[in-house]
Formats: sequence, structure tokens, C-alpha cells
Amino acid sequence: MKTSIIISAYRAAPFLEECLDSIINQPHIHEILLTVDGCAETLAEVKRIKGKYGNKLKAYNSPENRGVYTQFNQLIKKASGDYIMFFGADDIMNDDMMDVLNKSKDGFDVVTFNCINFGNVTDRRIGRKMRAAGVRLFKIELFRIFGGFPEVVCGMDGEMVYRMDYFKGLVKTNHIPNVLFQRRIHKSNLTVTHPYAKRDKSYKLKRYSSVLDLHCEVNPIPLEKI
Repeated sequence: MKTSIIISAYRAAPFLEECLDSIINQPHIHEILLTVDGCAETLAEVKRIKGKYGNKLKAYNSPENRGVYTQFNQLIKKASGDYIMFFGADDIMNDDMMDVLNKSKDGFDVVTFNCINFGNVTDRRIGRKMRAAGVRLFKIELFRIFGGFPEVVCGMDGEMVYRMDYFKGLVKTNHIPNVLFQRRIHKSNLTVTHPYAKRDKSYKLKRYSSVLDLHCEVNPIPLEKI
């Protein structure tokens, strides 16, 4: 299993090195594709620590903040692994994460798993185990079928999962109960959870009738190599 890890980093300077340290020595990781999304502090941090990770880390810079899903789309096109995973620049992989996923992937297009929330803020989600939404192991071929993420501000990981789940016979998913990473909650988190009623309504408005309807074209945006 050759996996490309994709990270879009915005206000992640205080957490990025810990995140990359948890990834770099994992087995089955082919490359780490990282884009700094228009944040000078995070760019300076990447330049400071980049040499620590060798050629496995391929870092890019976007001069302006274009949003996480726009950056994901650009990095999908650069990925050369057999599998792909989107990972938070402030999150931490468990030591056995990639080994467990390698044993759980055969016969499936997507592997889902759990995480546990942590952080030094007061939040009712701290310590709670949950199924990770956007952090999943995907076969890269799926993105050749589905294209990329619609370029909006938030919630497109859920939308991508919906698109992939729409045709049950097309995408085979395996969920394992293991907690495989730690999801950090802090004051600079960009994640927004839409109310279920609003999310369900937006999903019901979709009228996909073929695989072609599911495909989302991606407009290329130049990135500067760091």
C-alpha cells in the first residue's frame, strides 16, 4: 500500500511539527503533500522544519488563502500513491494507524475509522470518540471518477462522502472500530458542523442519476514549491 497524505495548513504553525512527526515514520506512507494556505506564520514554520522530513515531504505555498478544499484539489492532482488520505495539520496519528489500515483495505475502496478529540480548551467534544468524517483511506482511482471537491468554504468532506455513498454498488466501504488518530480542538479550528436538519435538506436537494453527474471538475491553480 502506497499512501499519499494530503494536508492543507492555514493557522497551524504551533501544531504542524507534532503532526508531521506522527506521520513521517509510519509504514506504507509514500509521500506527504502539504500546502500552506496563505498564512505567513505557517509558511515560516514549514521552511524551518522542512529539512527534517527529507524528500518524503513535498511542500507548496499558496500566496493567498483559497480554502482547504481548493488546496486539496490541487494536491490530489499531484498525488502518486495508490491510496490517498486527507489529514488535519493539527491532528496526530497513532503509531499503528497505517499498519491497521493496511490490514483492513483489501476488497474495499474506502476504509473509515474512529478518532478521539483532545485539546486544551473547554469543549464538550474533548475526550469524545467519533467516526472521522473527512479523514478516511481512499483508493486514488475514486477521485478520477468523482473529480475533486466543490470549492466552497466548509463541509465538503461530508459532501464527498455523500457522493461516494450514493451508488452503493460502486464504492465498497469498510468501517473498523479502532481509534486511529487524535483530533485536536483549539480556538483556531476552522471546522464548522452544520445542523443535521440543514445538512439533510441540502443532501435531499441532490439529484444524482449517473456517475457523470457525480463528477466535479477541478480548475488548476498554480502553487509555489517550497
